[in-house]
Amino acid sequence: MRGGETLIVTLWDCVNQLELELHYTIYEKQSAVVRRTVLKNKGNKAVSILKLNSFSMDMNRSDFDKICLHGG
Repeated sequence: MRGGETLIVTLWDCVNQLELELHYTIYEKQSAVVRRTVLKNKGNKAVSILKLNSFSMDMNRSDFDKICLHGG
């Protein structure tokens, strides 16, 4: 899908020097919203991320196909 419009919400952790970007892209012709998360280490120390999960699903109808894409 091309031609979408993206909103990026940036969150900052000043203790660990981490920046989290939440990307929301809308595609009007497909009536779709695509979401992704970007975590950036802005500090000088290595960090260990044990888990980073997110999920949401809002559906007013039930005639949709669910597609799961695993990996990164």
